[in-house]
Amino acid sequence: MKICGKTAFFVVIFLVILLSVVPMINSSKINTSNHMDREALSDDMPPVTSLHFDPGTGIVTLYAEDYHNPGEEPGIKATYYIIDSGVVQIYHGPFPLYWGTHHVEYWSVDNAEHEEAHKSAILTVAQATLKCEGSISWNKVCPRDEVTDIFIVKNSGDPYSILDWEIAEYPDWGTWTFTPSTGEDLTPEDSPVTIEVTVTAPNEQNKDFSGQIKIVNSNNHDEYDIISISLSTPKNKQLTKSISLQIMEKLIGQLPLIGRLLNL
Repeated sequence: MKICGKTAFFVVIFLVILLSVVPMINSSKINTSNHMDREALSDDMPPVTSLHFDPGTGIVTLYAEDYHNPGEEPGIKATYYIIDSGVVQIYHGPFPLYWGTHHVEYWSVDNAEHEEAHKSAILTVAQATLKCEGSISWNKVCPRDEVTDIFIVKNSGDPYSILDWEIAEYPDWGTWTFTPSTGEDLTPEDSPVTIEVTVTAPNEQNKDFSGQIKIVNSNNHDEYDIISISLSTPKNKQLTKSISLQIMEKLIGQLPLIGRLLNL
């Protein structure tokens, strides 16, 4: 068959267009397929929750990351946790565990209702132990005199445990000052804290006083330690003797002057 020049020209143009359009169609199909594959993949990906734990303070922090589909509402709907097979709780922020070993279960759900597989962790909180050392005894303290002594506070608990402590009770006689009277974040690795105790003796002669200082764990008042205290004021005879000695000392100090007056 014989094709004229004009017809041949249109055939060539048609073939060129056809060859350029077919790859574009195939590419579009591939891209669409890839997009569908990614969408299907993301559709199967729930949130991912991670856990951070501080064994010293017992604080647990949960972090949830969302993987949402195009067109879906992004974000985490809620994160949940269970402590020691108890009730399900909604996570609103870091929460504390108390001394001992605990089982914590946790997971998240996103706004597309994709629920993460439940995770769990065994967490042990380092236990602080309050320990005080020292005893205080003051003898022959004159009424209204101020006296001072010391004792120490330390944490003898698990490594890296944290102790907060405070003076909870002390005798009702005298006027007391404690320096310091409270403390925070004391670890077994820290040096013991020295507490300076100052009291103004009661205005009573010939009296024996006794009592105790009670130091407590600020986070667990059932844990405490005791420092025993005693104070005694002198008897009347001792006071009289002391006054007589003071008069004699003054007279002796004036003897040279008395001697010079007699020589006149």
